[in-house]
Amino acid sequence: MYLKSTLLTGMMVCAMLSMAQTGGEVKPVKKSCSCAFSSINQAGLIIGERGSYVQVQTINGIRYKTWFAGLGVGIDYYTDKGYPVFIDVRKDVFNKRYTPFLYADGGIHFADVNNKKEDQLETTFNNGFYYDTGAGYKAGFTKKGGLLISAGFSYKYVIRRLSSKFCGFTGCSQSSYIYTNHLNRFSVKVGWAF
Repeated sequence: MYLKSTLLTGMMVCAMLSMAQTGGEVKPVKKSCSCAFSSINQAGLIIGERGSYVQVQTINGIRYKTWFAGLGVGIDYYTDKGYPVFIDVRKDVFNKRYTPFLYADGGIHFADVNNKKEDQLETTFNNGFYYDTGAGYKAGFTKKGGLLISAGFSYKYVIRRLSSKFCGFTGCSQSSYIYTNHLNRFSVKVGWAF
């Protein structure tokens, strides 16, 4: 009993001394970063001079106040199917649940098929540059999540090499052609962020 009361008295004295040294004020504890994990999943259409094609994307990253930065991957069916892997940066215009936003993506478009052979014709695709920039609107139905609608300009660069080899009575001949596709498209997406 004596030991318990001595310990309790000692702890109270230490607490009062520490408060006396700071002028009786208790310093507030610093808050940690208000960063939070966020995921954006969206689908849409890519429209260009070669028609309309489907696109699907998932982007995962960190949200800090009105900023978001993350790594994304998608499926891009526009003429030459591929998989863009990109960095996404976006900014909400207002710090509210319902707000317009701006976004910019940049990365590499990985070709779906690297080598394709048909009879004596071989097609080789090289990976190329990809970017997408635009604006949208977020309707925040929950504190952290909401519906996203966006529109922007999308670009993908694809190099395609066609090689043919023909062998006849006089020997073999080989020819090669390189096609560079600068694909400018209009992008419309609908998605959900959480």
